[in-house]
Amino acid sequence: MQGPQDAENAFDWDRLRVFRAVALTGSMSAAAERLGGSLPTVSRRMSDLETNLRAELFCRTPRGITLTKAGETLLRHVELIADTVEAAQWELTAQSLRENTSLHIACSESLAASWVAPRMAAFLKESPQSAIQLSVYDGLDAEEGLFPDIHIQHSKPTQPDIITRRIGRSHYMAFTSRAHSTPDGTPKSFADLLQQGCLVHSAYTDICRSIPNTEKRMELLRQTNSLTTMVALCRAGLAPALLPAHYAECHPDLTAHPELTGPALDIWISSTPRTRSLKRGDVVIEWLTSVFSPQESLWFRQSPPIFQIKQDM
Repeated sequence: MQGPQDAENAFDWDRLRVFRAVALTGSMSAAAERLGGSLPTVSRRMSDLETNLRAELFCRTPRGITLTKAGETLLRHVELIADTVEAAQWELTAQSLRENTSLHIACSESLAASWVAPRMAAFLKESPQSAIQLSVYDGLDAEEGLFPDIHIQHSKPTQPDIITRRIGRSHYMAFTSRAHSTPDGTPKSFADLLQQGCLVHSAYTDICRSIPNTEKRMELLRQTNSLTTMVALCRAGLAPALLPAHYAECHPDLTAHPELTGPALDIWISSTPRTRSLKRGDVVIEWLTSVFSPQESLWFRQSPPIFQIKQDM
C-alpha cells in the first residue's frame, strides 16, 4: 500500500518538471539537455516516479519515448500545474515591478516648484522607500492614459475611477518689487493694477474677469503662460504681478500686497485605484495632504491670508 510519504515524493514538482520535459521532447537525453541536467539523473528520477506512482508512464521504443495512458493522464494534470506555477511567477513579478516603480506625481506649476519640491527632500529622508517622480502638469486626460498616480491641481477631475478630495485653497494677491517704479506709485486697487499692466498667468485671466469693474480693461493685463517668467519680470520691475499668496514665503524679495487679492482656487488631490492599493501610495498621499493642510500653513486656509495674519498676531 502506498503511504503518504510515497505520494508526496511522487508529486514533487522537480520530478514532475522532469517528467514534463521528457514527455514533450520524447527523449530522456533531450530532456536532460533542455533542463541543463545529466541523462543518468533524468533516468533515475523517472524510474523513481514510476515506482512511487506504481504505474508505467513511458513506452520505450527504438524511435524514442511515448506516453502510456497513465502517462497521458499524468501529463494532463502536470500541464495544469505548470500553468498555475507560470501564472504565479508572472503575477509576483508584476507585483514586484509595481512596488519598485516610482510614483508619478503631477502638480500644477503654481504648487510644484514653489511648495511641493522644497519639501520633498525631507520627506524622502524619512521615507526612503518612497520613490517619487514629480512632473509639472495642469490639465491631464485619464482617457488618453496620461493620468498620473497622484495629481494635484486647481480643477476637480471628473474622470471615472479617480479618487478625489479637496485639500486646501490657493489665494492670489498682487506683488511688486523694489525695482518697480511708476508715476502712479504703488498700486492700491485693481484699477491701478490694470493701469500698470499687471502680469497675470494666461490660465488665470478668465478667472480675473469676475473681479468687479475689470471686464472692459482686461486687455491691459500682460499675460504669460509661465509663473517663473512672471516672477522674473516682476522682480525686474516691469510691472506688478498677480501671484499665489504663498509666493510671499517663497520669494521674500518681492513685496506682497494682501489688500489686493484675486479670486481663490481650490486645491484638489486625485489618485488612481492602483495608487491606493500600494502601501507607500497611502504614505505619499498623506504627506502631500499634510503639506497643504490649512492647519499647518496659513496660505491654504479657507479665508485669505490677510485675515488669518490679523487673527494670528
